[in-house]
Amino acid sequence: MGFRDGVVHPSGSIAGYPDLVSNARASVDGPAGGMPAALILRQNAPNPFNPSTRVEFAFPKDGHVVVRVQHVLGREVATLYDDDARAGRLYSVVFEGARRSPGDCFCTIESGGERRVRKMVLLR
Repeated sequence: MGFRDGVVHPSGSIAGYPDLVSNARASVDGPAGGMPAALILRQNAPNPFNPSTRVEFAFPKDGHVVVRVQHVLGREVATLYDDDARAGRLYSVVFEGARRSPGDCFCTIESGGERRVRKMVLLR
């Protein structure tokens, strides 16, 4: 298990490797400006990006959330968030692409049976 394969918690630690810190950082910014009616995955900013980009998400119900980045061919590149989260809060994670190949990739969020996908572009 390495940086690409680890499950990142909001503390920045990687599950099973408490001494390692991930290349993804998570933060919670408080209420998302009212309770969202559905799962929200905002477009990353900046996009295109080099070397890092921020992804924000919120949802209407408390529950388990998984945010992943996948290569254009579907291979998982990173898990940015895999933990329980509270409804109505705006969550933010940073994806560091410095050690990744340039090109298109997809950010996917899954929670409560819902799924959203956004295209991201890593430049060199």
